[in-house]
Amino acid sequence: MFNGSDALLRADRRVRYIAGNVTRFPEFHPRSVPAKEIMEVLLHHLFAQNICCHLGGVFGNYMAQVFNSNYAIRLYVAVCDAPVQNLLFQTVEDAESFTLEGFEFDVLDHRVSEDIVIYDLTYGEFKTLLHVWGIDSVRPCGPESNVDFVHFVWDNTEDFSCLNYSITVLPPLPTCSRPPQTLYLCHHRAESEGWKHPRGCSGCASMRSSELSIFNFYCKSPDPCLCFICRRQPPSLAASASNILFKFVFNLDLFQLRRDTTYGLYVYAVTSNRIPPIHLLPPSYPFIRVVYGSDRARLRRHYHCPGGNGGWHGTDSIAYESPAVAIADLVRFKDTFWCEFCSKPLFFPPHCMIHALE
Repeated sequence: MFNGSDALLRADRRVRYIAGNVTRFPEFHPRSVPAKEIMEVLLHHLFAQNICCHLGGVFGNYMAQVFNSNYAIRLYVAVCDAPVQNLLFQTVEDAESFTLEGFEFDVLDHRVSEDIVIYDLTYGEFKTLLHVWGIDSVRPCGPESNVDFVHFVWDNTEDFSCLNYSITVLPPLPTCSRPPQTLYLCHHRAESEGWKHPRGCSGCASMRSSELSIFNFYCKSPDPCLCFICRRQPPSLAASASNILFKFVFNLDLFQLRRDTTYGLYVYAVTSNRIPPIHLLPPSYPFIRVVYGSDRARLRRHYHCPGGNGGWHGTDSIAYESPAVAIADLVRFKDTFWCEFCSKPLFFPPHCMIHALE
């Protein structure tokens, strides 16, 4: 239950008072899409109604360019007794469809026990699914608690182990005449590629985790663990620069397409015109066989990546007659051939030295 605190906002204001125009909140640069401006308008309307809320979930990762697509927008609201909230959570009679400042809300599903309402949201020509999630609060709170509320959700609802993205509104300083600021909050503990055991074995992963989903991929081991998530640490700036300089600049001629090659590195290798085509093709060429898991959003991922075991999986096989066409397709169709989460190839067959029969 959210305690309605505003400690982070007060700390930010103290820093600004001492150091001038300085903020302590790390932000990410959002992608420029129509949903960005429209959802900012909705957040500011809710701010004007004194609602403590923020946008998160898959939409936050989509806006941060972590995911390439988005099927719904999630709005977290700290529940209190307010007129607009009574509309959002359908506690008013005959409120299944309503309009708020030009936004049309049409109810598709209402889970009363979970304080979740799913809307078909329309604003002009823009249309999307809006999932409104209510989070109980100890006391009524307003936009001053927005940043604390974001971190509360990160800690208790969205169990991303290493990276989090949310969008909210930051109230201005009491002495400032500026309008409220849209805040694109991010938090990085360490770089992560999901629950990834050596060789990407699904059997290994199922032994140590109870659920792998887009909102739940922290290590479940009860003992000190040396799994990929627990031992992963962010590289230093010097190490990153050294890796790029020696691996991708001086020694790019040694490039070979492997299961740990990222999409960005592959595109860089292709466009450099320094790599022989044979090193840019999968080992199964002239066939490219894709094996993937997915979730309800139909986003292709490795089975061991978050969301990859969401209930269904698939395989595709394409035959090519020209190496140039195959390479061009691998660059052009990222969503088809590369994992949505880790951006590594889906066309290397999974195998495990421990579970060799798999």
